Amino acid sequence: MRTWIIGLAVALTLVSAEGGGAATVFSGIGLGDEEWIPDGRGSGMGGAGVALLDGQNLIRLNPAVLGSFRRPALSALFRAEQRRAKDRFVENRLSEGDVGHVRLVAPRGKWTVFRVGIEPVTGVNFSFAQPEPGNVEPDTLKLRVRGGLQAISVGMGVRLSNDRLFLGGNIDAVVIGTIRETWTRVFARSDTLFPSQDEISRGHRGVRWTVGAAYRAGGGFSVGAFLTPRASLTQTRRLKTPFSVEDLSSVKVRLPTSFGGGMAFVGGKWAVAADVTASLWGEVDPSRYRNAYGLAAGINYVTGQEDPLGRGKRVPLRMGVSRKVLHYAGLPGSGGAVTEMALGAGMGLPFRGGWGRFDLSFEVGKRGDVQKNGVEEVFFRQTFSIMGWPR
Repeated sequence: MRTWIIGLAVALTLVSAEGGGAATVFSGIGLGDEEWIPDGRGSGMGGAGVALLDGQNLIRLNPAVLGSFRRPALSALFRAEQRRAKDRFVENRLSEGDVGHVRLVAPRGKWTVFRVGIEPVTGVNFSFAQPEPGNVEPDTLKLRVRGGLQAISVGMGVRLSNDRLFLGGNIDAVVIGTIRETWTRVFARSDTLFPSQDEISRGHRGVRWTVGAAYRAGGGFSVGAFLTPRASLTQTRRLKTPFSVEDLSSVKVRLPTSFGGGMAFVGGKWAVAADVTASLWGEVDPSRYRNAYGLAAGINYVTGQEDPLGRGKRVPLRMGVSRKVLHYAGLPGSGGAVTEMALGAGMGLPFRGGWGRFDLSFEVGKRGDVQKNGVEEVFFRQTFSIMGWPR
């Protein structure tokens, strides 16, 4: 127990105020990409699991699945991502690593389960350099955007009707995280010693909530759904130049309504899940965003035979696939929606004594298309996660 308390403290310390998960070149500068980071197991299953009721599912989309936990659990996750982004003229490579989440689950009484954690809400990370005409040689204008929003999250799930109906709710207090834009002009003229650099920092405050439900239909099958209404956040901006710091006016920004549903099957060594999700970014700003949609499906297979005495190791193996239509509206003159396709695989390595496991997953995918959208991105993502006290 002492080991896990120390581990949780270290993980909380590592959560960066700028971290929120690796984002994409398709990020909106205002808020970044909405993040729905699954747990370590879900990362290897394409992110699916809205209806998976097996006492090990820590997916954040549907808080109702919390009701399936019978014992405490702890999850901490780290993601590393390499991306290759290119347009019709240049190609850039980016690498990033982020602490994804820290989640603690605690059953209370016979029917109720609570969850508390630090969760990514949005993440953004990209940069570009633009040569501009100068007197002799072109100056270079550089933009670097990084950061993201995080929330202190509290969720609750309950079991009803002889463990067939599950209901849940979740509240996110967006109080952590800052998005920073750094604009730097590097002068080509030799008589200019220092570059000109301006930094815009945007902090956010607000609350949003999610409700969900799941139903165990029998025969190992279950269905589930969730709803996250749109939320309004207060954005406070600060401009920092080499000569001064100026507090700008506060504005209201919005996160979209999100909803979705799924089906799952749990039986013997197998767990199968499939989800469909939607985020109505068009209601935020139809001139900048499209509505976003996602499909995900995955399987989890556990090797070996169940042993009440915990002898031998049972290794979970996973595969998943996902397809998304992103909220990015595209570059001027480009046509069509920006899509993302990804394939994932993973495995779990149980710790001795059955007190936890180490989850490892790999995902490879592509976003956008140069000919269709003006820019495209290929990514390779690794997810490392520790799951404590799984059922």
